[in-house]
Amino acid sequence: MSHRLPIPTCGTLILLLTTVAHANMSLGFQVSGQVDFEMVGFGQPGQSFANGNLTFTNVIPGSTVLFAAVYTNDFAPFGGGQSNISITDPFTTPILTANNVNPTSQDPPTTPSNFGWEVPLAPVLVPGNGTYGISFNPSQLLPNPSTSQMHGAGMIIVFSDPSLPQQTITVMHGAEYLDGQTPASPHASQSVSFPESGSSTIGAGSGTLTILTLGDDANDPPPNANETVDFNGNTVHSILDGNLDPISNTSSIVSAPVTTVAGHNNNTATVNAGSDIFGWHVAVLESPIPEPASLALLTLTAPLLTRRKKTAQH
Repeated sequence: MSHRLPIPTCGTLILLLTTVAHANMSLGFQVSGQVDFEMVGFGQPGQSFANGNLTFTNVIPGSTVLFAAVYTNDFAPFGGGQSNISITDPFTTPILTANNVNPTSQDPPTTPSNFGWEVPLAPVLVPGNGTYGISFNPSQLLPNPSTSQMHGAGMIIVFSDPSLPQQTITVMHGAEYLDGQTPASPHASQSVSFPESGSSTIGAGSGTLTILTLGDDANDPPPNANETVDFNGNTVHSILDGNLDPISNTSSIVSAPVTTVAGHNNNTATVNAGSDIFGWHVAVLESPIPEPASLALLTLTAPLLTRRKKTAQH
């Protein structure tokens, strides 16, 4: 079941506090149109907070921000307490301040090992390119809190502009726990499918899959080639290389070209843990918009009509 956070602004605290954590990933946002997105992040050696800066450079100036959200993680056995959250825009103006926020996702659903926060930002407060300040500081730690649980943060901006091609952006977010170390672990791989919602549709053709993982390669340096990203059963990327923090190799954003098929939940991304333990928190699919049936029929019949007309002239 999906429990989407309300759009928070400064001082919007009560709804954030009462949001119930859902299990695994759910649909965070989807739109079809002249749209694009950028996702950025930072990694850090595991600690009891996630504080850093994120810089956007590819949002088209003057475009309309449709969706923005910030993500972080925490791990059991002593993680998952409440957190104070502060987000500032490139002008250092606070665009979100919230206290005592519980995790909004967890995996497994019971006795969780991985927690996630999915925090949407009011699009009108997100100016686009520039450096944003991200701060998740625990306000309530569980007994004997670990100091090596949070491994960074990510942020996404989805925007529209008349210069962009028609496509669909589907954002899945939440918490998936990957465990390739425990023998016979049921979490050695995890999969997420991409639905169609409202008027948004997923078509067949060339697309892009982008994922955010937090905590990868912390336990198995050097990076393990058995860590793979699959799409519809085919491996499209191997080795989560900790590119958000090359020094400690703890978190990654990976993008790979994929071939999509049309329809609701017909495309599936899978991450295989290799020999590591980490969290997978975001999966974004860029896909074509299906060609309208009438246009496809016209495209197919036009050559036949032309040939018939030429035959009749003879």
